[in-house]
Amino acid sequence: MGHLSRLTYLNLSHSSFCGQVPFEISGLSNLSFLDLSYNDLELKSPNLSRLVRNLIKLKQLHLTYVDISSTVPSFLANFSSLTSLLLSDCGLQGEFPNGIFQLPNLQVLNLRNNRGLTGYLPEFHSNSSFEVLLLYNTSFSGKIPTSIQNLHLMLQLDFGACRLSGLVPSSLGKLTRLTLLDLSENNFEGNQFPSFLQNLTQLTTLWLTKCQLTGEIPGWLGKLTQLTYLGLYINNLHGHIPSSLGKLTSLTYLDLAVNDFEGQIPSFLRNLTQLTVLLLDDSQFTGEIPSWFEAFTLLNHLNLGMNKLHGLIPSSLGRLSSLTYLDLSANSFKGHIPCFLRNLTNLEYLSLHDNELSGTLNFDMFLGMKNLNTLLLGRNKLSKLVHTSKMNANVPRFQSLDLSSSNLTKFPDFLRYQDRLEWLALYGNKIHGEVPRWIWNMSTETMANVDISDNSLTGFEQTPVFIAWVHLISLDIKGKEFPF
Repeated sequence: MGHLSRLTYLNLSHSSFCGQVPFEISGLSNLSFLDLSYNDLELKSPNLSRLVRNLIKLKQLHLTYVDISSTVPSFLANFSSLTSLLLSDCGLQGEFPNGIFQLPNLQVLNLRNNRGLTGYLPEFHSNSSFEVLLLYNTSFSGKIPTSIQNLHLMLQLDFGACRLSGLVPSSLGKLTRLTLLDLSENNFEGNQFPSFLQNLTQLTTLWLTKCQLTGEIPGWLGKLTQLTYLGLYINNLHGHIPSSLGKLTSLTYLDLAVNDFEGQIPSFLRNLTQLTVLLLDDSQFTGEIPSWFEAFTLLNHLNLGMNKLHGLIPSSLGRLSSLTYLDLSANSFKGHIPCFLRNLTNLEYLSLHDNELSGTLNFDMFLGMKNLNTLLLGRNKLSKLVHTSKMNANVPRFQSLDLSSSNLTKFPDFLRYQDRLEWLALYGNKIHGEVPRWIWNMSTETMANVDISDNSLTGFEQTPVFIAWVHLISLDIKGKEFPF
C-alpha cells in the first residue's frame, strides 16, 4: 500500500478487517480522506500519532471503533484542512488538545464514548464552522462558555454523560438551527426547566435526563413540534403533564420515567400515534390503562411498571402486535393473566410481576412467542400453572424466568428443555419432594443465578457431585424442611 503515493481517498470502513493498522498508511501523504471505522482494528504500533503525523492534507479522518487507547496528538490542531474528525469508541485517554476546537474548517467532531478522555470547552469564535459536536460519555469538565452562541451553524450538540458544571448558559437558545441537544447526566447548577429551549423550534431530539429538574413540565414544550425523541427520565418533575405535549405528533420516542407526576395517564397522549417507544414507569400514575392505547399501533416498547395503576389489563393491549417489550410490573392489576397476550407474538420481554393477578396460568399462551426470552410473573396471586406436556419442547427458550410465589407444587416439566436460561426464580412456591436430577443438566452453558429457596424440598433425587453450570454465580436452595 505504501507505493500508492498519489492516493487521496481511502475508505476501508465496515470491511471486517482486524489486527494492527498497517504502518504503510502513514506514508500516504496525499490522503485527504481516511476512514478505517467499524472494523476490529487497533492502533498500537504505529500509534495514532505516528500514523497521521505526515497526513497533513487530511480533510476527513474517521476512526470510529478503532482501538487507539492513547492520547490525541496535539499536532492535529495544525491540520487546517480538517473538516471532520470522528474518534468515537476509541478508548482515548488524557486531555483533548483544545486547539482542535479552533480549527477554521472543522465542521464535525465526534468523541463519544471515550470515558478516559478529559478536557474542557474553550471560548468559541464567531467564525467557527462547527455543525456537529458530540462529546457524550467523555470526561470533559468545566462550564459551557457563554460564547457557545457563536456556533451559529451548529446542528447537533451532545454533552450527555460528561462532567460539566455551572449554569447552562441561556445563550444556547441562540443556536436556532439545532436539531439535537443532549444535556443529560452532568453536574449543572439550577433545577428549572431551561426556558431558552422554546427558541429551538428545529429540535428533533432533546435529552434532559438526570438533570435534577424540578417543577412542572412547561406548556411551551408543545411548541417544539419537530421533536421525534424526548427524554426527561430520572428528574424530580411533578404535577400534571401539560396538554400541549399532545401537539408533539411527530414523537416516536417518549421517556418520562422516574418522575413524580399526578393523576391518570393523560388522554391527549393518544394523539402521539407515531410512538414506537413509550416509557412512563415509576412516575406515580394512577387509574387504569386507558382503552385508547390501541391507537399506538407502531409501539414496540411499552413500560408502565412501578406506578399505581389498577383494574384489569385492557384487551386493547392485545392489539399492539408490534410490541417486543411490555412491562406492567409493580402495579395493582387484578384478574387473570389475559389470554389475548398470545396475540403479541413478537414479544421478547414480558414483565407482570408484583401485581394482584389471580387464577390459573395456562402456559400454553406463550407457545407462539418464539422470541420471548424474558418472562417475569412472580409474586402475584396465581392459583396454579397448567400446560400441555406434549408441547414442552415448543415453550420459548428463556434467558430469564420468574415464577416465584406462584403456588407451584412441582418443577415445571418444560424446564427440561431450557438450554439458554441465565436467571431462574422459583422461590416461595409449594414445590415438594426431591430436587430432580435433570435440573442440573438444564442450561449448562448459560445458567448464572438460581433461586429455589422457601419451598418444601426434602433433598436430592441424586446428590449433585458435579454441577455443570459453568457460569454459576448464585444458587439458593434454603428452606425450613431442607436438611442443610
